[in-house]
Amino acid sequence: MKKLFLIIVAAFTLCHAFAQSASYKISGKADFAKDGDKVYIADMQYFDLIPTDSTVIKDKTFFFSGKQDAAALKFIVLIQDTKPVSINDIILENKDMQVEIFNDSTKKLADVKGSTSTELWREFCNIENSISPKTAGPWKTMNDSTVSEAARKAAKTELDSIDKVQEALRTKFICEHIPSAISDMLLGYYSEALGTENQKKILDLMKSNNSEYPYYKKIVAQHEADSKTSTGKQFTDIALPGLDGKVIKVSDLVKKNKLTIIDFWASWCGPCRAEMPNVIKVYNKYHSKGLEIVGVSLDTDKKAWSNAVKKLGIPWKQMSDLKGWSSKGAVSYNVQAIPATVLINQKGEIIAKDLRGDELMTKLAEILK
Repeated sequence: MKKLFLIIVAAFTLCHAFAQSASYKISGKADFAKDGDKVYIADMQYFDLIPTDSTVIKDKTFFFSGKQDAAALKFIVLIQDTKPVSINDIILENKDMQVEIFNDSTKKLADVKGSTSTELWREFCNIENSISPKTAGPWKTMNDSTVSEAARKAAKTELDSIDKVQEALRTKFICEHIPSAISDMLLGYYSEALGTENQKKILDLMKSNNSEYPYYKKIVAQHEADSKTSTGKQFTDIALPGLDGKVIKVSDLVKKNKLTIIDFWASWCGPCRAEMPNVIKVYNKYHSKGLEIVGVSLDTDKKAWSNAVKKLGIPWKQMSDLKGWSSKGAVSYNVQAIPATVLINQKGEIIAKDLRGDELMTKLAEILK
């Protein structure tokens, strides 16, 4: 099962915060442990285990309690003499769980009671592990510059075929276990990878089962935001503080200008900083012809945001609530990646989204002649 972690670890960064009132309790046992050994609950982020809670062994037992916003993959890690000797995956949710862990040298999975989600997760991992190894060969061929173009194309075709099978198996598993926390969690982790048709099938089934699970509700909200802010729709106003603390409204800019661009970015975003000279070039060329830009920063550090504006020489207005990806502006437009742009005409209509570089310049040349 651990082979699966390296394949899908990127998906596990998608955990989000949701409100719940219950809590979890983990009563743990480790017969091989010594008093004073440390035990961690950890997240996997980009191949690294990041501790989120810790305790110590006493009389071969350990205990955790807390509140989990949504079912999520976690790892229980026992450290002995500064080395991890036991790493076990569980699905953590607000339930009472009894967990016995074993030294990794025994190759025994943790014995987990009180968590149906963990049992289902293990079933899911077995399905994944029956498919994932088949991708290694074609993936290697696709990225081998020494093989022929025909061989690389054949490998891509094979990989696409395997992906389709994997999408179908994931969709089948999720649908078979609706409604459940594990189906909701897997939907959250794999929503984009499932493809539009499979995602719709799952969402429709969850809707018919009156699902109130958090990932489902978040994705539905994202779809609603997408629908409201698609090309041809009236723009959604954003009102946030500027660098000086005074509130800026996008609507005020739209009324005064032939074309307004909302530019979603952040000081920590490398692609945003790389794209900024192109946006400045566009601004300098078309500002006098009726173009305005307003930056919506997804920063959380005001100083970093302010310093980046100065260093990059950004001349247009900036706004941010310093809430990162939870920014009111980003949520309103379902921004999932930056840089992102929204082009709005003076009528308040969204005429284009996510144009960059030459595409942006070409579009403005058509409008602001």
